[in-house]
Amino acid sequence: MRHEESPLPIIIRRTIGFVIFIIVLMLANLLVAGISNAVYASVVGFFNANVSLFFSLFFWGTAREILWSLYFPWNLFGPVTSAILSVSVVTFFYRIWIFIEGYINTNITIPVGLIYVLIFIIVLLSGYARLAVRGMISEKYKDYKWEEWRKDRIEIHRKLKTRKNKKKVEWDDVGEEFKYVLYNLGDTINRALERHKKEEKGKRRKRG
Repeated sequence: MRHEESPLPIIIRRTIGFVIFIIVLMLANLLVAGISNAVYASVVGFFNANVSLFFSLFFWGTAREILWSLYFPWNLFGPVTSAILSVSVVTFFYRIWIFIEGYINTNITIPVGLIYVLIFIIVLLSGYARLAVRGMISEKYKDYKWEEWRKDRIEIHRKLKTRKNKKKVEWDDVGEEFKYVLYNLGDTINRALERHKKEEKGKRRKRG
């Protein structure tokens, strides 16, 4: 089940990432004077000119992650922030395209206005569809006793460890349930073989 996440760790993590980006950009600016390369200077200039856009991506990305981590009714704003963030992402890629086009001169016209509208609507509707699905799943499993299920798994694991004459199973790629089934199967076969041996010994004694 999904649990609500505190906004503070999200803000700290996102802020650290943005600060690191700014520090790297500052270092890149310091290297411009020492690197006599027009392309490098143009790339750094492109990032300098779009710092406000990067801040917008940081802000709306943080807001989106926080709102999606919350429960109803606060998560109702999640799809809205996702849609706004998607517009900022499209803007970023469009500006990259304009920057590249200055070098290759493709003369391709991109209907960016139409793309903005379509992306915003698609992301918004898909976001609310996701919330609806999440709500149905939460309603379906709201009465499920997850704590009891966890305790049952722990008890099964404990029994597997303490069972007499049990051979150790160390398979990381199979689940506890599958290991339990395999163990029971092997245990049943072993008991059947032991019983068969006892019966054979009994028959031999009678014959003797």
